Amino acid sequence: MRQSKRARQVLTAISMFVLAVSLCSAAVGEDAWAGDIPRLSGLTGGLVVHLGCGDGKMMAGLAGQGQLLVHGFDTKADNVARTREHLRAKGIYGRATAQLLTTAALPYAENMVNVMVIGQAGKVTDEEVMRVLVPGGAAWHRRDGKWTRTIKPWPADIDEWTHWLHGPDCNAVSKDKAIGAPRRMKWIASPFWSRHHHTVPSVTSMVTAGGRIFYIVDEAPSGMGGSAPDKWALGARDAFNGLGLWEKTIDLWGWKAWSDEWTCRFTIPTHVPRRLVAVGDRVYVTLGFNAPLTELDAASGEALRTFEGTDFTDEILCDKGLLIVSLNHAAQHPGSGAKQRKGLPGEPTTKKSVAAIDVATGKMLWKKGDFEGLHSKTGSM
Repeated sequence: MRQSKRARQVLTAISMFVLAVSLCSAAVGEDAWAGDIPRLSGLTGGLVVHLGCGDGKMMAGLAGQGQLLVHGFDTKADNVARTREHLRAKGIYGRATAQLLTTAALPYAENMVNVMVIGQAGKVTDEEVMRVLVPGGAAWHRRDGKWTRTIKPWPADIDEWTHWLHGPDCNAVSKDKAIGAPRRMKWIASPFWSRHHHTVPSVTSMVTAGGRIFYIVDEAPSGMGGSAPDKWALGARDAFNGLGLWEKTIDLWGWKAWSDEWTCRFTIPTHVPRRLVAVGDRVYVTLGFNAPLTELDAASGEALRTFEGTDFTDEILCDKGLLIVSLNHAAQHPGSGAKQRKGLPGEPTTKKSVAAIDVATGKMLWKKGDFEGLHSKTGSM
């Protein structure tokens, strides 16, 4: 969302004040202060690494925040044992683990760690810390009794893919220069297999922004034909390490929303992949086939607002503070069959409108139509 210069200054001042207070509170107890680190780093999920885990109390404080996976290291075997014992006593061992580290190299590929908390670095150099941090990740160093934060900058050669066709200009060409031939598997996440060859693809949409990947996926068991019901969801993962961030169920999606039959792999409407857009710290999506446009917080998945007058949104673009949406006039509210849900067999076109919404205020600025557009298929033809 756009903010005035004055508003940004005020928010920056508040953030710096909160940071200063939190840093001072470290003297009260690191285990209590640990809970502030993910929040101050803008983190709700991902991988946190603690170098010099000591007795494990600070690690326990980190592991108690959000959907975090916490990995601790220490150069002393006794400290590792104490940490493991403390984590087991807290009932969080597994989500938080510890191991001995006697080398200068951390056991991660590049760009994998969201937050690095460094009490005792041992042989690990600042360069090694920056290597394993994700772009935008934070390294918290304890030096001379004080904590300081260093942010890894976003590389100029890594691009984002915010829309179905890269950007709002619909030119499906990325500006990414870091991409190349695959050399190894970075991460893998379920579902590992597509639902079935004869039905809708298990992933209907995918975009990425701000170091996160967003997708609409069918998580029902694969290979079971039409006997198992669909299980559609909107999910978010860290783009660099693949750890799950959040998930929201989508009830009306898949073949039952736009077809008369389960074997409909060729009948998926052309506009369905265009229902998901991610820009900055916001996600714009229709949480249902005939649902209105909803804005979500990219970090948590929290629904922030639903835009008035956007029922039956077919396509979404976001550019320069404006949301441009296509609205389908022929769509109907969900009923007992696909023909009632959207489109009618035999209709070559349908009537649609195009509307512009101001992202900052949420108000619809204008709406134009009727225009002829593609309707949603309702069968195998």
